[in-house]
Amino acid sequence: MGTTPDQEPWSFGEKVENSARKAIKLRYQMLPYLYSLLYGATQNGQLIMGPIFYHTPTENALNPEFYETEFLIGPHLLLAPLKDTAPTRMFYLPPGAWYSWWNGNKVEGDRIFQTSESEDGNMPLFIRENAIVPLYPEPPSFIPDRSLKALEIMVTLTGEAQGDVVEYFDLESLLAYDVVFTLQGNHIRGEITQKTKGQAPSEYRPPEILKILVNHSIQNVEFSAAAREFFVSTDPGRKSWTLVTVNDAVLPIEFKLW
Repeated sequence: MGTTPDQEPWSFGEKVENSARKAIKLRYQMLPYLYSLLYGATQNGQLIMGPIFYHTPTENALNPEFYETEFLIGPHLLLAPLKDTAPTRMFYLPPGAWYSWWNGNKVEGDRIFQTSESEDGNMPLFIRENAIVPLYPEPPSFIPDRSLKALEIMVTLTGEAQGDVVEYFDLESLLAYDVVFTLQGNHIRGEITQKTKGQAPSEYRPPEILKILVNHSIQNVEFSAAAREFFVSTDPGRKSWTLVTVNDAVLPIEFKLW
């Protein structure tokens, strides 16, 4: 009988091992987004993974060269992985504004692009405008069976962004957060409220630390309720993006950023 060659990532060399590690860490960091998509699938049948023509069936989106080699993750993310050993590839972005996951650069869609090895690496990933993408600030080493202390919400705002962040759900219970961001002139208004149904297990609760990563340069934060401890910093990997960290994230929370 023949033997099957080793299939572990490290069996294919250091470059493949590093690429696999990067993808696995990203997947664990994105668990809040993926879990929220699962809840949406149970409620309205929305796709967790879908073809790029699902929302906008343009001529290029219907081209097999693109829809067979790139795909959507939920409504907000597009992944165009490299297909072979070439360091770059051609890919299509549907209409609208998109932002590179890795550097935050804005690109206008409904065009064909070539990836950049220095900026996109071997896993080109893009975020649609007006997206709400919940994340763990750091990728956990396992799938947690409880709420983690901190939650990060990535927002790509050009007008209004709204989305549900689901912490826990089953047939009878729901713990989720309704997130709304609106761009009004030179400032941003945000509101995060809690939605509950039934009784979620006690291990699941709102985050103690809330991080908001937004695609705008922010210097000031104002809360509508009592004063809160917060920090504002630029995101080191994304030009003109700002990270706002709130250490006493008691919900509901309303704020203005400018």
